[in-house]
Amino acid sequence: MKHILAMSLLLAANSAMANIIHKPSSRDCLQYTLYREARGESLVTMRAVADVVLNRSRKNRVTICETILAKGQFPYARHGIKRVTDTKFLTAYFKVLKMSATLPDSYIYFNHRKHKWAAEHRKIGNLYFSKEKKHENNY
Repeated sequence: MKHILAMSLLLAANSAMANIIHKPSSRDCLQYTLYREARGESLVTMRAVADVVLNRSRKNRVTICETILAKGQFPYARHGIKRVTDTKFLTAYFKVLKMSATLPDSYIYFNHRKHKWAAEHRKIGNLYFSKEKKHENNY
C-alpha cells in the first residue's frame, strides 16, 4: 500500500513538472507573464503589461526572463515558467505582439492599486501603471 501511495505521489509530481519549461525563451517568459498578470484583460491592458516588462528589461539591461525571474518581482515565476496551452489566450497574445507600444519607456511598474511612491500613474483596464520617481542629486 505504501508503495502504491508513493508511486501515485511521484506520478502527480511528474505531471505537474511536465508543464514547466526548463530553459524558457524570452517569448515563453513574456507569454507566461501576460497569462498570469493580464489574462482576461483587454488587448490594450495586455500590451501595457508587455510594455512594462520590456521597459524594465531595457532599463536594467537584462533579458526578459531575467526580469521575470528576478527575486521578488513576479512570485509565480519562482516555481518555473510554465507552458501556456489556453488557445483563447494565445490568440489574444499574438494580437498583442502585433500592436504598437501603449506606454512610454518610463513606465516600469504595474499593480492592482496605486504605488504610493510612484511619480505618476495611468490606469488601463484594472491595472495601474507607474513611473518611478526621479531622485534628485543634492551635491
